[in-house]
This record gives sequence, C-alpha cells and structure tokens, in this order.
Amino acid sequence: MKREITKRQHVVNRKYLSMWGDENENVFCLNDSGRIFSANPINLCVMSYFYRFEEINFLEKELILSMLGKGGREYLIANSNDCSTLKDVFNYMLELDNRNYPDPVLHLLDIVMFCALSKKIIDTSINVLPHSSVQLYENTIKEGVETIETFFESLGYPFLNKIYNHDYKNLQNDLPDFIEYICVQFTRTNTMKQKNSHLDNSKVDILKIWSVLHLVTAAKLADSLLGYKLTITIIENKSSTHFITGDQPVINMKASTDGTATEALEFYYPISPQLAIKILPENRPKKISFKVTGILPEEIHNLNFLIKSFSKCIYGNISDDLTPYQKTI
Repeated sequence: MKREITKRQHVVNRKYLSMWGDENENVFCLNDSGRIFSANPINLCVMSYFYRFEEINFLEKELILSMLGKGGREYLIANSNDCSTLKDVFNYMLELDNRNYPDPVLHLLDIVMFCALSKKIIDTSINVLPHSSVQLYENTIKEGVETIETFFESLGYPFLNKIYNHDYKNLQNDLPDFIEYICVQFTRTNTMKQKNSHLDNSKVDILKIWSVLHLVTAAKLADSLLGYKLTITIIENKSSTHFITGDQPVINMKASTDGTATEALEFYYPISPQLAIKILPENRPKKISFKVTGILPEEIHNLNFLIKSFSKCIYGNISDDLTPYQKTI
C-alpha cells in the first residue's frame, strides 16, 4: 500500500506550539495582517514541502561538504557510488532505504550524495522505474530532511521535560543534546531561510539548499557553543502576563531586527506561557552554570516584543496575550 508523503511540513515544532494550547488544544495566533484567531497547532507554521531537497550543482555540494569538514568529505568519497547507470541508482536507493542511521548527519550526507549524483538519471528513466523505486525517490527528496528534523526535536525533550516539571537536578547531563536541539530550532524556520537568501553567490542557490544547509549551520553552532562558558537561565513566570512565542521561536537577543550582522549571541527561547530559557555564551574557559529566576510583567512584555520583532506570526495561550502587539504590525 502506498504511503502518503507528508506535504504539509512544520517549520516550528508542533509539540512545542501545543504548550500554548487552551482546553481545546487550540493556540491563539496574531498574523502579519493584524488578525487574531484560534487554531490547532497542526495547522500553524506549516508550508508545503518546506524541506524538499533535490538536485544540487557541484558548487552547492562543495559548500555543504566544506561546512561539514574533513570527516564529511571523507564519508562522501568512501561511499559515492558512481551512479552512472540505472542499476547503480537502484542499488543506492535500496541502500538508503535499508541503512540504520546512528547519526542524522550520515543521513544528511546520503541525501546530498543521492540528489547530487542521481537526479538526471532518475528524470530520464522515470517512466521505466518500478513504482516502489519512484516512491522511495519521492520520499527521499520530499521527506528525508524532515525525518532529520524529527530526530533533532527528540533530542530536546529530556531537557525540556525536566524544566516543565521544575526538576532542575542533573540538567547538565541533557544539555549537549538540548544545545543541538535549540540550534536547529533557531535555523530551521522560514524567517532564517529568507534572511540568508541574500548571500552573494550567483552560482549557489541558498534557498534551494537551505533545508540541508541550516542543519549543517546548526551543528557547527552547537559545537562552538559547547566549547564556551555557558550560563543557562531558566525564567519562571508567576504573573498573569504570559510569555508568547512566534514563527521564529528562538531569537538572538543581541541581533538587530534590520539584519545587521553580529557575532554576539544570547539565545532567548520561551517554552510555555510560564517558562522561558536564556543561553549566554562567553569566550572564557568552558564552564556550565544554571540559574533560576523570576520575572516582572514589564520584562515579560519586553521579551514578547522581541519575539514579535523577529516573527511574522506570534502565538499565545489566550487572545489577550496578543492584543498588546497588534499595534506593532
């Protein structure tokens, strides 16, 4: 039986958005036209085949592999079947389908190789391919990267679940996975895709390769952060003024909303109407510190305004959470 390919793909974690759900599991949304409405998270932050990844040219492949580093390049060389015939493509497609991936980066590299080496052969042979092979090919280009997104989402849950339960013991054990998670949530959005689309290289289509490039960018950022002194601040909101979130749920508080480049970084990530996380890296000897703090309503408003400044649509638990920001549309 043919498995339906997921066409509507979330650019923000659906489970994350559900933390703002009401008793009917609906979330209130303020869109970029200024309208407030209620919707289920399944219908929010979705785009058709957002993570679709197909043919790439040589320079695009080299850009991705250069960011992966020496290990990534060696893996490509070691596993790059020539794929000069349809038989080669069949064998490689089966290998992709049956391989057990211990690391999502290996899956990512397989997608890069497959799309770079096989697209033209597939296109010229599509009418003679067995249906199962066509299905596998379509799954790979349309859903392969989304599968990796799901993996990274799962990395964040152990850390987040402890914070939701106010269990702040042994957070450091889950921190490396959470850092990977939050870096992917930072880069995966349509906002970040469009922001980076202006990069000046006429032979590299950033929009086309962003579904893969953002994962590589996130991995490098996470590796870098884990080498710094990190201060993790958990903010407990006990007021009636709620945290909101947006379609850019992780923001760099040091960044300018006009797109001016900066190397300074401080992550802010609201995780529910009552909880939020800040991550401040410092270029000092590696050390991890955790703090738990409260917050005043006016400070909540300032953070909510920052979320609105970096997002086209914002989300809240009740409509009153969003009305103060309608005038900023």
